[in-house]
Amino acid sequence: MCVCFFPIYRCLLHSGGKIFPQHVKMYGMLVESQSLLLETAVQGKDPTLGFNIAPFINQFKVPVRVFLDLSTLPYVPLSKSVELLRVDLMNPYLNNSQREVKVQICKSGQVTGIPFWYHMHLEDDIYLDTSSKSSHWKQAAVVLDEPIPVQLGDELVLSVQYHKSNVSITVKL
Repeated sequence: MCVCFFPIYRCLLHSGGKIFPQHVKMYGMLVESQSLLLETAVQGKDPTLGFNIAPFINQFKVPVRVFLDLSTLPYVPLSKSVELLRVDLMNPYLNNSQREVKVQICKSGQVTGIPFWYHMHLEDDIYLDTSSKSSHWKQAAVVLDEPIPVQLGDELVLSVQYHKSNVSITVKL
């Protein structure tokens, strides 16, 4: 369901009615994962049948890898999880379309991706967590074009944009 229709649904609610979920919080973290890199783009520069196809094919790679299972992905967390975005479905006009999030590095390495997941809040303290190992939900990840070397104590700023039910995350350097 497109979030842009929620103002209409809210007008149709009886007094005291609620939309479920009431709001959605998106969480993410910075990780180092060679597997994520290898599965997202054509690697190497060796020719295929005499042609260097990797640069051509990689022009069409998708920036977000979906149906990701963090419980089986080999990765090293380089930050703690942080709230990236909050979308209020009861009061959609209060939502910001863009925000910057500062992320503290807790382990040195190379940031290769930003996995993210959702908490869908049915009530203030009752929510569905799409990162739960016991859930059928999967996660997604933004895979960086180039790894970013980081040191313990560094801080990266993520730019998170939300527009017409689409989310994009970029690292501000």
